[in-house]
Amino acid sequence: LGDVYKRQAQERDVINEAPDFRSNFGNDLGFIMPWRYIKNNDYVSYITARATRTDRSLAELSPDLSSLLYHELAHANDFFPSSTHSSLGIDNQTLLDHFEQRSENKELISDKVTSRFPLTSGEMSSLATVSFRGETASSTQKNYLPSDITLFFSNDIASDYYAYSSTREDTAMLFEEAMMSHRYGILRDVGVTDRPENITAATITVDWGQRGRIGQSSLQSRAAFVINSIFPNMDGTNLISNLPEPIAMTQGDSWLETVSYTHLTLPTKRIV
Repeated sequence: LGDVYKRQAQERDVINEAPDFRSNFGNDLGFIMPWRYIKNNDYVSYITARATRTDRSLAELSPDLSSLLYHELAHANDFFPSSTHSSLGIDNQTLLDHFEQRSENKELISDKVTSRFPLTSGEMSSLATVSFRGETASSTQKNYLPSDITLFFSNDIASDYYAYSSTREDTAMLFEEAMMSHRYGILRDVGVTDRPENITAATITVDWGQRGRIGQSSLQSRAAFVINSIFPNMDGTNLISNLPEPIAMTQGDSWLETVSYTHLTLPTKRIV
């Protein structure tokens, strides 16, 4: 492993840094919904300039890698949870055959989450097709103010804006945020801000935001269901009930100013 990490600076040189093809989606909208992972009132991930020839340790890589793996493994378990493993490969069926059958019968974990705990904001679902699928924004959508988005999102039970892009992403986001908080004490921030011409963490202004939204009571049942479905031996209800209660951001602060809430006492466990 030591040799591997000594090569990281060189490995970075071959990374394709072209912007994600979705990066310009939603530019006609009048709001942004930024997110980040935070621990001890500070960022847990960072970017180092290419010219700085430094390696990154496993500890430094862990938050980014962990959130990615939790998310993608949630997708894998959504399609093929452990309860299905004994039936895979029977009758000469391929994995694709099994998936198509489970999907057609609405047996995926994400299908059950949607059936039992559906998201209710049609506005957010429609906006997600603009932000994540490149649909053209309507005049109504272009005229939404950050305060409108706050109303739509904060009163629903999604953990993140990306959850509205598909039922599969809804489930993966619930699992990712819950496990990052449970395993590492790393909390996910989500906010609603304006969209100024010059967009930086210091220039966008928070209309609404939460740190650790996964700990909100209205999300507990659906998050616990996802965890129980993926990890049958883990008590999802107990896990979720012991996550910190969400912390509200101060309206009017810049996104950068909301990183450190040193004037607040962050609970380590929910009081039940």
